[in-house]
Amino acid sequence: MAKLFPCDVSLEEFENPSEWPTAEALRLGLPDDWIVVHGCHWTMPTRRRLMQGEIDFVVISPASAVVLVEQKNGDVMSAGGEFWKQYRGRSKSVSQQMSRNRDHFLRKLARARVPPPTGCISVAYFPDAEITQLHDMALDDCCVVDRSDAERLCETIEQLIGGGDPVPDTVAAVVRFLGGVLELVPSLHGQRALAGQAQIRLSGPMHTVLENFEMQPMRLRIEACAGSGKSELLRVLARRALAESRRVLMVCFNRPLADLQRDGLRGATVDTWFGLRRRLADALGLMPKFGEKADWVFWKDLEEKITATVAELGIPSDFVFDSIFVDEGQDLSDTDLDGLYAMLQPDGDFVWVGDPEQDLMARSAERQRGHAIIKVLDNYRTPRRLAAELAEIAPVGVQFRSPVEGTGLDVIQVPDTATLLLKLEAEITRLRHLGLPQEELMIVGLEGTSGLKLLGDAIGPYALRRFTGRYTPDGSQVMTPGELLTESVARAKGRQCAHVLVLGGSVTGMAQVDWRRSLYVALTRATIGATLFLMQDEVSTR
Repeated sequence: MAKLFPCDVSLEEFENPSEWPTAEALRLGLPDDWIVVHGCHWTMPTRRRLMQGEIDFVVISPASAVVLVEQKNGDVMSAGGEFWKQYRGRSKSVSQQMSRNRDHFLRKLARARVPPPTGCISVAYFPDAEITQLHDMALDDCCVVDRSDAERLCETIEQLIGGGDPVPDTVAAVVRFLGGVLELVPSLHGQRALAGQAQIRLSGPMHTVLENFEMQPMRLRIEACAGSGKSELLRVLARRALAESRRVLMVCFNRPLADLQRDGLRGATVDTWFGLRRRLADALGLMPKFGEKADWVFWKDLEEKITATVAELGIPSDFVFDSIFVDEGQDLSDTDLDGLYAMLQPDGDFVWVGDPEQDLMARSAERQRGHAIIKVLDNYRTPRRLAAELAEIAPVGVQFRSPVEGTGLDVIQVPDTATLLLKLEAEITRLRHLGLPQEELMIVGLEGTSGLKLLGDAIGPYALRRFTGRYTPDGSQVMTPGELLTESVARAKGRQCAHVLVLGGSVTGMAQVDWRRSLYVALTRATIGATLFLMQDEVSTR
């Protein structure tokens, strides 16, 4: 399928609804690497007045050749050697309109210093009329498609401008020109909106199931794939518990996810696993002292002290809950769950939500414990083009349901760190020029927090916000002060953004299956597209 811009316009929103079938025919009938732009308005100031017009469709081939399609619905007349179309009592020459559109299109390109297309041909399309004999001196048979030949519109366009070596830089320049000069609605804005709407609409039936799910006490394990909206599914049950005046605890393994859940669950206690254990240690009088780095040895020692003290004193009343919900539960071990069960009232509800396929540390607790199990294998987040790239690494049974086409996956090979930084800056700049705000971009590293240190605090003019690996004396994480979110793949779980920039890292020390699982987790954060950066000597290994 060709890329259609803008992508978020529905049939009801088309200025001319009769052009909707043509847009769909071009999108479905032209090859994947072609581009179709609908509804390009142009202006051309003169000394006397401001001339303006509209090109119904601009079709761009990979070799940067262009077809300008002029669609004329209803009846057309032939007189004086030209085709004429009636508009509100006035007749306009079809060929003159096409000539004017082509002339101004090329002049506007030249004024903007955009490389000229390798060819520019105008095509007249009459979906409601049959042309029995061509009398228009300005039109050629090969450039006219009528009702009898409508099914060959795409084939005709390919015959006119197909072939030639691809020139992606020129194509990109023309597309940027159309987006800025011809007032085209930027496609990524539309895809972002469509992606959000689709996730809400398509996951609705599962919300209904959970809203009506009854189990006393509730012991529920929801195994949901990436992009299924599992965090929102958990909120459905947590909000119901809050409405019943129950004391609710929401536990997330990573801090970014906890921050997101906290905003949507007023009245609940929302914390990370480590944050919860630190507060419990304080309540038990242990008063843990954080060094600059709180590593696994620190947490292991603290956990042993908590266990011993709880056995002696019991759980403080402030840490006993009626309902406990675990988000991204695959990152908690059996021992961790034992600690949570110790905080649950005997008849309390316990709901675990997670994806075993995103267990990057091999810690996930066993499935037993008397839980009912619901499996959700529908991914509503990952766009179609990116989903096609994930076919070989996606878990068995996952179905990609998003209607968003997206921009797919770009792989950029780099020989060294210096080149990586330059390519990363260039890619961020490209995405910003396409209209993506900085908050809709995220850098994800597959080698953990330490692997992100090579980026420093900024990529060119883009200041990064990343975890430094250090803590304040009270246990708070120290972040760099930038705005462009930069996370390890483990910390990125539970998040999503329009475009993800993935740093592939090094294969050394990582099993290939673990690398593929990490890559799957990273790429499924994206709602529009992704870019993967790989060292050149690593590509063959992977």
